[in-house]
Amino acid sequence: AVVTVLWFLWAITPDSWLVAVGVAYYPAKYWAIALPCQLCVSVVLFYWMYDGLNRAFVLSPSHGAQISDAFANVGEPDKPSE
Repeated sequence: AVVTVLWFLWAITPDSWLVAVGVAYYPAKYWAIALPCQLCVSVVLFYWMYDGLNRAFVLSPSHGAQISDAFANVGEPDKPSE
């Protein structure tokens, strides 16, 4: 919470006020918008890539291996009654 408040104050405070207070070195105001935007895009891309990789490496629902495998305990099919 403290970092958020400091970031917000740095983002909205004019440069002349920061210099008057004695803050000599600080990042450009460009980064006040660029870093949060980059963080949001990174999170979206992470989830997009995670979903894409899962879809690429998981079998489709209609694939037979999704229903049964070599270790399945399946009995003999029922014979139709006559």
